[in-house]
Amino acid sequence: PVIVIVAALLFDRFDPAKMHALQKRKHSRDNMAVNVPELIPQRVDEPAIPIVSLTPLPNRRYYGRFTTVLHAELRLVVRAQSRWWYLVAVVLVIANIASPPDAIHIPLAFAWLWPILVWSPMGVREARYFTHELVFSVARPLRQQLVATWLAGVVVALLISCSGLVRALSTGNEDRALIMGVGIVFVPSLALACGVLSRGSRLFEVLYLILWYVAFNGVAAFDFMGLGNASVQQGYWLIHLILTIVSLVGSIVGRRSQMQCW
Repeated sequence: PVIVIVAALLFDRFDPAKMHALQKRKHSRDNMAVNVPELIPQRVDEPAIPIVSLTPLPNRRYYGRFTTVLHAELRLVVRAQSRWWYLVAVVLVIANIASPPDAIHIPLAFAWLWPILVWSPMGVREARYFTHELVFSVARPLRQQLVATWLAGVVVALLISCSGLVRALSTGNEDRALIMGVGIVFVPSLALACGVLSRGSRLFEVLYLILWYVAFNGVAAFDFMGLGNASVQQGYWLIHLILTIVSLVGSIVGRRSQMQCW
């Protein structure tokens, strides 16, 4: 009973006096809210962005110093190899000169095999080292950078086979010299095409090892090193020349596609 009495004394939910006071207090707060001015955001004029016009590149057929790009590509090739690699290359070149005529195909074949790790990164460095944004943004990346990469590979092939080429010309063996001349442009073209299209060096390494092994075992259709004369006599050198052109076209198409995607 005591709890009920105390609760009844404290319970004033339906007290008319207090309800009237609450309504009056609520009405005064609403009037104050109406009198408060509404804050309307003022429009701020943004400063006009100036229009910047970049200087266009001059419309020339040949822009920049191509020799500088070629020199840079050759420096990349030179610095990537150790002294032992150059020592073995020199030994192979000397062996091509000093070997007897019936055994020249052995040092000549290994001379063509030795630079495989020099040719395999061709067309791959941009993807491997994530430098495609820099390389593809330069002026004339197809006419300068891609061609310079290919010529650097041709220079390596020429240097590694120069002794065999000179020996073939000095002995009057024009057929062997013709085969090696086509091979000097065929191998770098194949390496560049495999690197650009596959974005890796493994495809060229496997394919080139197969071609080299078959040619070393006397199959004239695959002889791009000048190990014999049958490739010229049977016209296989024309196939290698056609494959060279196809590889170069594939490299250009693949690089152009990469430039559009990146």
